[in-house]
Amino acid sequence: MNVSDSAKDLISRMICPLDQRLTAEQVLQHPWFQEKEINQSQDLKLNLKILRSFMNAEKLKKIALTYIAT
Repeated sequence: MNVSDSAKDLISRMICPLDQRLTAEQVLQHPWFQEKEINQSQDLKLNLKILRSFMNAEKLKKIALTYIAT
């Protein structure tokens, strides 16, 4: 499994001694979360394309089955 350097940095800053540990707010501001938001929006667009493609295939399938049945 590939783990990004940004994720490794975040984890190391979360498991260090308490006096050096990031606060919850600092964790949420970490670059890894910013990267994750960008990736999720791209993933969402891809998932929507796949869903639309599937829905169109289902419509075509229904039309073909109706045609065959008649």
